[in-house]
Amino acid sequence: MLILECLVGIIARIERKVKALKVIQRKRLLADAALFLVAFIWGSTFVIIKRAINDVPPLTFNSFRFLIAAGFIAIIFRDKIKEFKTNTWRSGILIGIFLFLGYTLQTLGLQYTTASKAGFITGLSVVIVPILSGIKNRQFPPFTALVGAGLATLGLALLSLDEKLIFTKGDLLVLGCALAFALHIISVGEFAREEPSEMLTLLQIGVVGLFSFILAGTKGELSLPLRFSAWAAIVFCGLAATALAYWIQTRAQKFTSPARTALIFSTEPVFGALFAFWLAGEALTSKGIWGCLIIFLGMLFAELG
Repeated sequence: MLILECLVGIIARIERKVKALKVIQRKRLLADAALFLVAFIWGSTFVIIKRAINDVPPLTFNSFRFLIAAGFIAIIFRDKIKEFKTNTWRSGILIGIFLFLGYTLQTLGLQYTTASKAGFITGLSVVIVPILSGIKNRQFPPFTALVGAGLATLGLALLSLDEKLIFTKGDLLVLGCALAFALHIISVGEFAREEPSEMLTLLQIGVVGLFSFILAGTKGELSLPLRFSAWAAIVFCGLAATALAYWIQTRAQKFTSPARTALIFSTEPVFGALFAFWLAGEALTSKGIWGCLIIFLGMLFAELG
């Protein structure tokens, strides 16, 4: 009963806050909801990608995934990307480099560490983002943001870690991946308010696709997928989890902070675990369930603060 009363109180408080929101705050709320959708989409692809890379090397998968996404964005928004400034090119390419480093370091790190540890370390971007943002803005991160990030990290640990904490070369590479993803989120937040979303989206995913294609070729991993299921996974991830997701992120970050974005994205492994339980029959332990709840608690704490 006490827990139920607390939940009812929290919901009532949220409703009161929503009614009192100004226009800009409503835009931020919509942006946060859109970023939740992105985390949901990415979480839904965990099982799909895991099955696909049994037939397709990861770099090849990313090459086709991002190149297809770039082509789709170029076609859909062809009228909006005809005119662009030099600054837009620079911003989009920089964002794309951070995104490419994130995916590549994660792929390389997974060769030397476990998927559970990689998932946890990648999720540390939820802590890295407010710290780097505070340094950049010369302002100490809000207390609620730090507590929310800390709770999300604890939840990620419960959800992901099931072994002794031995730091390996792979863990170091994945830590670099977390830093790259954090810089990507901060950079999108920096440039999205000034540059057109469509062009920024096209440039960043185009850079990842092109660089992944080149790297796959130099490593001898470039090959055409033969199975229909592999192509289906590539196309779905390219259109939904890349073109749509990064366009939404780029637009949404016009109205919300990088720290909030990182906190929302910490729910991605939660959705991944739920989809793995539903689609692949993977076990979801009580520890994992507690981890999911603590992640959402961290988000609620940051929101109510």
